[in-house]
Amino acid sequence: MRARALLLSVFLLLLALAPATARAYPGLEPAYLGSVGSAGAGAGQFEHPVAAGVAPNGHLWAVDEKNNRVEEFSASGEYLGQIGSKGKWAGMFNRPTALAFGPGGRFWVVDANNLRLQQFDEEGNFIRAVHPAGEHALADPRGIAVDPAGHVWVADTGHERLEEFNEEGEFLRVLGSQCGCAEDKLYTPTGLAIDPHGRIWVADPAYERVRVFDATGKHVRDVGNFHPESSIHERLMHPDAIAITPAGTVLIADRNHEHVAEFNLDGEYVTEFGWFKPGLFEFGTPGGIAVGTEGDAWIVDGGRDRVQHWRVPDVNYLASYAGSFHGGTGEGELGRPAGLAIGLDGKIWVTDREKDRVEIFSAGGKYLRQFGSEGSGPGQFDAPAGIRIDSTGNVYVADAGNRRIEKFNWKGEFKGEFGEGQPEWRENLSLQASALAIDSAGAVYVLNGERINKFSGTGRFVGWLAKYRVNYASNLDFDPEGHLWVIDGSAPHFREFDAGGNLLHEFGFPGVPGRGVGEFERATGLDVDPNGYVYVSDYWNGHTQVFNPQGEFVTWFGRAGSGPGEFTRGYGTAVAADGEGNVWVADPGARRIERWTLPSGI
Repeated sequence: MRARALLLSVFLLLLALAPATARAYPGLEPAYLGSVGSAGAGAGQFEHPVAAGVAPNGHLWAVDEKNNRVEEFSASGEYLGQIGSKGKWAGMFNRPTALAFGPGGRFWVVDANNLRLQQFDEEGNFIRAVHPAGEHALADPRGIAVDPAGHVWVADTGHERLEEFNEEGEFLRVLGSQCGCAEDKLYTPTGLAIDPHGRIWVADPAYERVRVFDATGKHVRDVGNFHPESSIHERLMHPDAIAITPAGTVLIADRNHEHVAEFNLDGEYVTEFGWFKPGLFEFGTPGGIAVGTEGDAWIVDGGRDRVQHWRVPDVNYLASYAGSFHGGTGEGELGRPAGLAIGLDGKIWVTDREKDRVEIFSAGGKYLRQFGSEGSGPGQFDAPAGIRIDSTGNVYVADAGNRRIEKFNWKGEFKGEFGEGQPEWRENLSLQASALAIDSAGAVYVLNGERINKFSGTGRFVGWLAKYRVNYASNLDFDPEGHLWVIDGSAPHFREFDAGGNLLHEFGFPGVPGRGVGEFERATGLDVDPNGYVYVSDYWNGHTQVFNPQGEFVTWFGRAGSGPGEFTRGYGTAVAADGEGNVWVADPGARRIERWTLPSGI
């Protein structure tokens, strides 16, 4: 109790110290709607509820373990009735532990101490009992799921395996090796869920993970277990139950964290909810989860003898991979693309750090021309990085190795430079100018370590902006309102400033790297499209996140890897969006530019 009180005090202190402008998971906050049940044995009460399911008509059926019954509630939480009592005869239970709906509204209940499964119709009338025997006998079964074919999967926890039956209860196969070194090994399988692709998700709390298998039983991945690259948010401590929404959001009840964690179907962390609200721990012991068709979820809270009702927004996967153009050694073949910009005519301008040049492509990826070469003379480059194009077509390139900004016209003809040779630049000679932004008046803002330096479009130094407090920021850009958006590299998050340099908002979790929505590990790419939508690419997490003009999360796309639609870890990325649904992202590790499409208006 003292430890818990100390934890609560520390958390409240952190909340008090957090800046008022910080936002957690903008646009995706699950909403608490209410709860049903209380402690007791009366109608609508529970004594340690453990599981639940939502019928096709929206009714909630909740498993009341110690009262040996299953209770039915309306979609609004009104108590309707119950089935079962303690016993061994048909329709009776001795420690029911799980429930799952199948075709036609029929549902199965795991009757653990009677070592059997029972099936009921949509009205709760008994249909059949399945009592596996011999080598298929159950031992402490705790989970159940029904796949699209109506096959029943049971977590045979005591035997460290899953068993599959057809709808008539005939045994089909076993999943889970008894060998501790096997890829399909399970130690304490409990909660189960089947995703839209037919993959089986299994909670394995003894190893603090969820295991995913394809329909053939082949191990696909583990989710939530500790590994060197995982963030604190995505680690599970005691996953117990799983449910998957129709749109593909995976909900995992974590007993020891006392919250529900959300992941996508690729196993990537999204967010979490229910663990804490000021003055109230929302879950005592989160267990079973049931999802409806309208984005709602019922979370069984066994520690508080109730079932909570939540509205859970799904992560919208709006982007579609539309191809890429690749690298090589010849003209138009990329070495290490580092910066992206979209010209007034829709052409794509790319800086190439490895080949010390700027290459120009059509929107579809056809090579058009290039300019620049290695060196320090006019129009030459040493590791060019950021690139921006102003409203009249002038092109500015951050020539990082030469510590200067070079200016070109729309034909690629050299027009001047500014940077290292100027006295005001010398204070930060050890730092490279790698990113820049241009405001509506044509002034150029350059990231230079912990400062943002401002120049006129002709290269005259205006000053450094004291109010824009950044810590080794990695990129910046202006939105249509004249607000400056900056990625803070040392504490992964991004900030919005007004034209006077006043901080308006902070987005993300300062000082806490992560892989979830609104979190960043190594964000380097930033672009604001003509509609004010903000695109942030993260080369370590391998995805790009999209936020609306208010900083609220809209969608994300990509993942770490080397295949189509994936991004290579370990290399900084860049992003450019035209405001008409086209987004280009640089993947330097794979020597390519990827193109993605979004619905119009984003």
